[in-house]
Amino acid sequence: MNENKNSKKMVLVDFDGTLIKIDSLKIVLFKRFSFLFIYSFLKILYKSFFTIYKINLSILKELLFEAMFSGQELNKFQYFCSDVSKELHKYNNAQLIHTIKELQKTGFEIYIVSASPVNWIRPWAEEQSFYNIIGTEIEVVKNVLTGKFSTPNCKGLEKVKRIKSAINLADYSEIIAYGNSKSDYPMFSIAHESFLVNGIKVIPFS
Repeated sequence: MNENKNSKKMVLVDFDGTLIKIDSLKIVLFKRFSFLFIYSFLKILYKSFFTIYKINLSILKELLFEAMFSGQELNKFQYFCSDVSKELHKYNNAQLIHTIKELQKTGFEIYIVSASPVNWIRPWAEEQSFYNIIGTEIEVVKNVLTGKFSTPNCKGLEKVKRIKSAINLADYSEIIAYGNSKSDYPMFSIAHESFLVNGIKVIPFS
């Protein structure tokens, strides 16, 4: 007998502030630059961009990424990402990770869906045996980072777009979503059951 194509189950889970209790970009910044540089940079941004130009946060994120990594060889960047992963483990949301691993044991496919670059999520995720990642992709030319993203920032409605392009949702009879902010609400809209994560608290979302 053929298995019902709608019998598959899936978890869609955000990364920053959900699986880990911090924004991973903060760790990247502190490992890449000194505290004084970061403080001065953010102070200038607040005064100039946010108050005068109201720059789009996705554009700001790419500008910051470009400033940090443009021209870096891919293998060196991957090594850096592995180093970041070691720091991220310190901020694991252990209770939620346990919940998701229990769901995985019952046959749920686990997809991490994040605005962060896939590269620094993957080393962390693979240590947790989570192998499916949908996130912001970086542009690489001849094994060198251009500092640009090759996809739009994977946030808000873009998460839904990327999920639908990678997964046939009609194949799934049960989809559970976890996130920690309003930018995850669009992802919640395609799930059968959703939960808002606030630290160790996991609250049903309706």
